[in-house]
Amino acid sequence: MFVPASIGRRVLGGVIDYVVIMVIAVILSIIFGADWRFAIFLSFVDPELFNQGIYQISTAPTIIFAVMYFGYFIVFETVARTSVGKTLMGMTIVKEDGSPISFREALIRSLFRGADGAPVFYLMGIIAILLSPTRQRIGDHLAQAIVVDKAVAEKGK
Repeated sequence: MFVPASIGRRVLGGVIDYVVIMVIAVILSIIFGADWRFAIFLSFVDPELFNQGIYQISTAPTIIFAVMYFGYFIVFETVARTSVGKTLMGMTIVKEDGSPISFREALIRSLFRGADGAPVFYLMGIIAILLSPTRQRIGDHLAQAIVVDKAVAEKGK
């Protein structure tokens, strides 16, 4: 048996995950000599061109950051069935039947983060969670996965 995690815990867990991602982004921007303020937009802008008023995205750092961003969730969710934020908030991810998620579900959840994040601040995902009796965002529905209370999920094993 499992209990879907509350929207409040999911939001807080997401905020924690994005803080971790931003720390990694700042480190990557320092390594690539890019302006860290652009890391939050999933792209790095060449600071020399930016100072001249030219906004040219640096391709290699952008690709590396995108891989890191999606990889963060895919790797943590495949290996540990959770992320740093979810762990700190006492949550885990399971399939709708209660079994552990696999790489497939983690990949689908991550690929649809953009849809959940639209138009801003995960608005579509939050609306989906509020409308879903099992508190699933769009990516969760498509992956047939549910973010649940870890303690209850472990008791039900």
